[in-house]
Amino acid sequence: MTAPFPVPQRRGHRAGLTLGIIGLVAVLCCSGAVAAGYVFRDRLTARVGQGDSGQGDYRRPDDVCVLINGNMGEQAGPVSDWKQLDNGCLFTLAGETGTNELRVYVTVNDAVNRFNEEGADFGNRDGFVGDVIADLGDAAFFTRRLLDGGGQVDAKLACLTRNLYIELRLHATSKRAWSSDDVRARLTAFTHLIMQHVPRG
Repeated sequence: MTAPFPVPQRRGHRAGLTLGIIGLVAVLCCSGAVAAGYVFRDRLTARVGQGDSGQGDYRRPDDVCVLINGNMGEQAGPVSDWKQLDNGCLFTLAGETGTNELRVYVTVNDAVNRFNEEGADFGNRDGFVGDVIADLGDAAFFTRRLLDGGGQVDAKLACLTRNLYIELRLHATSKRAWSSDDVRARLTAFTHLIMQHVPRG
């Protein structure tokens, strides 16, 4: 049990008011930092499946590679190969400066916890910048970093909808600078396709 706070010495009215304001600011700052570290952690379970009743839960797809075509556009290069992974697929792209990779993970096991785990360091490590995607599934976020003057992009989109967890990761290089908005739009479009094609019921 936490020990009670010691009784403070009597102070003037103004001194007590000042300390109270400082304490309130400190609490608000700490609360904001925790909220940034955990994306919707306290609200995810309640939100899962809202607005989607009657259609049944998602079922594990037999082959994630058939859910999307893996085409990330001309800058990333055409798909040269793909390989089925455990709960996922690896698309190899023939980029203009070398091999690029798009990894796709789809699972119906422990989806809420998987989303929370991925969101724990959301936009808060190794130069990544994150954005919440308000209109995708029950909860979603996109995070990315640009290196080498923008010629290398590492991006991740994670989405939770009902019992389905979707994650897409892109690692790609180019002679030209990447557009974060374009990468986000393409990964978002793939996520919509996956939600449409994963079996249900």
